[in-house]
Amino acid sequence: MIDMRNEHLVTLAEGARNVPPSGVAVSTLWRWKTKGVRGVRLEAALIGGRWYTSAEAIERFFAALAAKAGQEVATPTESAARKARIARAERRLSRMGV
Repeated sequence: MIDMRNEHLVTLAEGARNVPPSGVAVSTLWRWKTKGVRGVRLEAALIGGRWYTSAEAIERFFAALAAKAGQEVATPTESAARKARIARAERRLSRMGV
């Protein structure tokens, strides 16, 4: 289940663009959400009439598929955008004295 407080929510369109190596069609994420692959479904939430997933949910989806196939799960590297978000949050916390 998506933890909306601690995960980076993205629309299905944003999530589709960020699936490595060069993105997939939005309809692919929709299919993963509704029908799944080999019994594994992509976690998603309907918020304000729009479907969202998270970067973490996409990672869990691929990890579950790999586990079903009996493969090792490679740890994904952090994207530049994620590193930038972390740096901004750390600066904000520093300014707040945390």
